[in-house]
Amino acid sequence: MDSCVAAGVATIDIATLMALILSAVSAIAAIAAVIASLHVHYKDGLPSLVVYLYHNRDQGATELVLANVGKGVARNVQIRGLDKSFVQASLLKSVNRSFAFRGVSCLAPGVELRTVVVAGAQGIKECEGKRCEVTVTYEEAGFVRKSHKSECPFSLGYEDLAHSVYVISDLHRIRQELEKERKAAEKMLAAEKRIAASLEHLVDSASE
Repeated sequence: MDSCVAAGVATIDIATLMALILSAVSAIAAIAAVIASLHVHYKDGLPSLVVYLYHNRDQGATELVLANVGKGVARNVQIRGLDKSFVQASLLKSVNRSFAFRGVSCLAPGVELRTVVVAGAQGIKECEGKRCEVTVTYEEAGFVRKSHKSECPFSLGYEDLAHSVYVISDLHRIRQELEKERKAAEKMLAAEKRIAASLEHLVDSASE
């Protein structure tokens, strides 16, 4: 009788232990799932910065673009390693005062900054073949800590934009037509001035 009772108690203890173990495993799995969900949510809300060169065909210029394509705010953004010789000499004074060398304190999601680094045929000739390795550094909100620094390397090269086929936009065509009209108007005005001067000379000669 006593052995039967002991066996029953042992069976209950094993069952209780197994239940406790299963409960603990389930609790740990639930906690892990919550942490994973929070981490995914945290990652989804981080900033993501890119820097690249953009050829503005309508303006005949090359722009340096810094953009936040993520969903979080980036703070204390800097572009490190950008060589001043990478910028057209005539534009360096202006570019030197821009985000390209001074950085920006805050860059919101979806915001991009642009500055012209090369303009016109002279600038293209001056900077042809140049390449620069840069690193974008910024601060982002931390998962546990308040914030931490991140950095992303990028390679910039003017040859990456060369030998590309472009379609002239309607805006560019309109600008070309307006430029033709302006030149034609200047020629007409100059001709009118010459005619007026000739008439004035004839009048003066007749009065004499």
